[in-house]
Order: sequence, then structure tokens, then C-alpha cells
Amino acid sequence: MQKIGHLGTRKRDLLGECLFLREGGFVLLLVCLAVAPYFQCLSFEFLNFDDPLHVVAQPSVLSGVSGESVAWASTATPSNLWHPLTWMSYMAEVEWFGGGVEAPGVHHGGNLLLYAVTILLFYILLRTLSLPSLWASIGVLLFALHPLHAEPVAWISARKDLLCGVFVLMSMVGYVLSERVVGGAKFCWKSLSLLAFVAALLSKPVAVVVPGILILLDWFPLRKGGFEKADSGIESWRTVFITQLRSKGVYLLSALLGAAVAISVQSGGSHQDFAAESSFVSRLADAPGHLAFYFQRLVWPMNLLFEYSRPDGLEWALYTAVGLTLIFGVSWFAWAHKQRFPEVMLGWVWVLVCLAPVLGLVYIGSSYTADRYWYLALGGPALAVAYLLQRVSCRRNVVIPVSLMVLVSLGGLSFRQTKVWRNDSALFHHAVAIDPDHLTALGNLGAHYRAQKDDAQALEYYSAALEVNPRDHIVWYNVAHIRNNQGDRVASIAACRAALEGYPNYGRACHMLGVLLADPAYEDTYLPEEALIHLRKACELNPQEPRFVLNYVYNLRRQGHRKVADEVTSQALKLLPPSAVKVTEQLKKWVTSGKRGLTEF
Repeated sequence: MQKIGHLGTRKRDLLGECLFLREGGFVLLLVCLAVAPYFQCLSFEFLNFDDPLHVVAQPSVLSGVSGESVAWASTATPSNLWHPLTWMSYMAEVEWFGGGVEAPGVHHGGNLLLYAVTILLFYILLRTLSLPSLWASIGVLLFALHPLHAEPVAWISARKDLLCGVFVLMSMVGYVLSERVVGGAKFCWKSLSLLAFVAALLSKPVAVVVPGILILLDWFPLRKGGFEKADSGIESWRTVFITQLRSKGVYLLSALLGAAVAISVQSGGSHQDFAAESSFVSRLADAPGHLAFYFQRLVWPMNLLFEYSRPDGLEWALYTAVGLTLIFGVSWFAWAHKQRFPEVMLGWVWVLVCLAPVLGLVYIGSSYTADRYWYLALGGPALAVAYLLQRVSCRRNVVIPVSLMVLVSLGGLSFRQTKVWRNDSALFHHAVAIDPDHLTALGNLGAHYRAQKDDAQALEYYSAALEVNPRDHIVWYNVAHIRNNQGDRVASIAACRAALEGYPNYGRACHMLGVLLADPAYEDTYLPEEALIHLRKACELNPQEPRFVLNYVYNLRRQGHRKVADEVTSQALKLLPPSAVKVTEQLKKWVTSGKRGLTEF
């Protein structure tokens, strides 16, 4: 009898191993299918669209992993961004895999790997939520192959979305598993969930939505945390609220801290100036239109752009009307049928929670919306569809072929949309082909041709951009550079003044105008006193920019303001970053010698 029992146990072990291997092979195939449209990214270039900020022209990132660079990443907020773990991920690629200016493929590979991990974690989440592998796979592929994900995967600067997504899903998986076990295992899974949530916040503050999603999962499909009794009237909703507050207290506190940091960072610098141009009431009125714009791209992912302009006039009214219809109509249907079709409520509220931070209520940038903002939000509809398909599993002969057709179509669209991100020329020409008045694309095409030493073509695109917005300070600043290179100093100065009319706090234009006016070799444009005003403002706006300090100090000394020059030098040496050691040494020597200033802009 013992021998027979032993053989029976061995058979069950072999069966379990076979099932594990089969499931593992299936999941590997699933991940490969999910990332297939994006493999082409490995040969893509850096883009002149935030990639310099994040990698190409960021000295601390290019220096690799060190105590100094990690310390910088922990506090750095260039362009009103705070995501220390994202900075560190770039540094790790430079340090360990040879990334950097000459190796964009390394960073694209990092994005691809993070996306593959995201797909794996999303599949694990759906399986831990008791979805069969077939319907879980369809839900995962719907999430993975949607063209809205082409932007975060193919754009190196969208690393924060991918890294945040990995930790968010890890937190959710840990939370769900903690509800399925007891004792020490429960504590371990819950701790993993909390740590992953904190890591998500350090990757991108949009992770503040996680507590809301966890509460939603408690309602359905977990049916816990008081929700399982509240629907039957046994326990009041007040008690449910208290239960949820207790169980999610640490999550909520972390989310509040993350939101406070994000709002503080976003409200500084140029964002403060641009946000002041609109009121909260006007942004609130814009929210329904934002929502409709998001859903348009969800159901009809065509003509996708790297940045979208705000609609106006009749178009704005139409989007607002559709948005209000969605808010009231879908919300009513989801609530009225929450018992019969809880999947609808799950998907709808998930989307609202994830999109809430990017509906325009808080200023986060000049773009109206962005495809990458769908990254976490898309998980809700994918999960809801998986549950709805499970309901009609008896009709799989129809459901599976239709699902495959939809997935193949989405995969084809994703492949095509991903190709758009291969280089500057492809990305910005694509945008102009769809929207001839796309201001950012026109400006970046001007920068692209300027980098190619084709100033005539660059001026053509800059002129087109200024026809769309005559007050675009960045375009005017670039025009000033071209005019100066062509020897037309008067036109260059005029362009600098136009840039400052568009945005008076643009430090680069202040600096360039100051340098141009301070040169005594050109008597017709020599205005030394005005030059000092602009150079001083440039230093005030960018106190850690070495070039600004050097030129301001030099011109102060040349005009006899040596005491002020010494004070500025002393203050600058305290503020200049460690990466500017050589510049600070040059500043010390050069100030004492008083020979010449820099003429770089």
C-alpha cells in the first residue's frame, strides 16, 4: 500500500510539474506576443523631445551610478519633474550596460524589458483575481496591444510611466495575495505591496491613484472590506468607510505625501507662470472635454500624436457635451446595474480614478492630453472585458474569433504607431501631416533642421510656428540664434525681445539678449546698462547655470561694479552644482584675471 501511495504522489507531482511548465511556456508566449509590435524600438534614436532632459544632456545621468548622482536624483526637479527612481534607472543603464549619448538602444531595451515585466504582472494579477487563463490572456493582450501604449514604450522619456506601472501592478498583486493567505505570509505580501507602492510614487507621482483602485478591487471582485455585507444592508456604508480607512490608512497617507510633493514641484518654475493664466474654474469646465478626448482615442486609436492641442470653439463645445454625457450616462448605467454587471462599474470607476490627476484640474504641462496618461487607466477596461468574456464563455466559438480579429487589428495599429517614434524627422513630420498647425511639431522640425545645419529650412518651420502662435518664446529664441549665426545682430536682438514679450521669465533669452547688448565691438547695438539688467535676471532665474554667472560677473567687473561682482561670485560658488567643478575653478581664476567673458548663449 505504501508503494502504491508513493507512486500516486509521484504521479501528482509529475502532473503538477507538467502543468507548471505548460503554464510557464504559455505565459512566455503571451509576453512575446504582447511586446512583438515594439521590438523595433531597439533600433530607434534619441528624440529631441525631452530625451536631452532625461538622458542625452543630463550630466548626472551620464555619469552613471555614484553617491553623488544618487543624491542628485533624490532631490532633482528639472522641468518640474520629481521621479528619483526613474533617474536612477537611466543611471543604471549607463553604468552597467553602456548606455548614454551613443547608445539609445540600451535605453530603448530598458523600456522594452519594463513593458514585458508589466505584461507578466498584469497577467498574474488577472489570474490571482480568479480569471481563467484564456480570458485573462485576452484581457492582457487587449491592454498590451492597444496603440495608446506605443508612446510610453517607444519614447525613452516615458520611462517613468513604465517603471511606475511595474511597481503599481506589483503592489496590486501583493495586496490581492495578502488577502488569500494568513499569518506570516499575509504580512509579507502586504509589506511587499506597500513597498512597491512607495517605489511607484518615487517613479511617478501619478501612482497616488493606487489606494482608490485597491478599494475598487475590494468591492469587486474580492467582495471584502465590508462591501460583501453593505450591499445586503447588514452593515452600513459608514462602517465600510471606516473599515476601508483602517485597511488603506498607510496607502492613503503615502498617497497624500506623494501628491503634496508632486503639487509642490509642479507649482514651481515656469509651470507656476503658465498655470496662473487659467483659473481652477476654467480648468474644471475643461474636464468633461478632456474625458471625451481620452475616450475618443480609446475606441478609435487613429491619428495618434505625441502631443495634442486644446480644441476650441465648436469643437470644444462638442467634446464637452460628449464628456458630460459620458460622466452622467455611463455613471448612471454602471450604478443602476452594479449588481448584475459589476464589471462595468469596475472598468468605469478604474478609468475615472486613473485619469483624475490628468483631467486638467492641476496644471501638468502645455499638452491638452497625452497617450501615455492611458497607461494605468487602460487596465480597467481590459480587466472588465476579461470578466465580461468569462460571462459569455458558452459562446466561445464566436467570442474567440472576434477577439482574435480585434487583437490582430490593434497589434497592427501599434506596430505602425510605434514606427512613428523612430527619430525626430518621422515623429514631427507625422504630427504636421495630421495637424499642419501643430505648434510643437513645427518648432521641433525647425530645431531638427537647425541641427542638420539647414538654417533656411529651419527658418521655414519656425516661421510657420510663429504664424500659429506669434508669442512662442522658444521659437523666437531659436530664431535669434539663427539670425546671429547669419550675422544679422539686429534681427537676433529683435527676436530675443520678442521671446521675452511672450514669456518675460525665459532665462535663456534674457542671457542671450544681455550678451548681445554687452559687446562693445558692435557700437550700434551696445547697451551695457540694459545688458546688465538682462544678465542679472538670467542669473536670478537660473542661479545654477554656470554660463549665466560667468557672463554676468565679467560684465559687472568690466563696467566697474567689482564689489557686486565679488558678491555674485561668492553666492554663485555656493549654488553651482558639483558637476560644475571645472566651471567654478574657471570662475575663480577668470574673475581674478578679468580677461574676457564667455560669448556662448
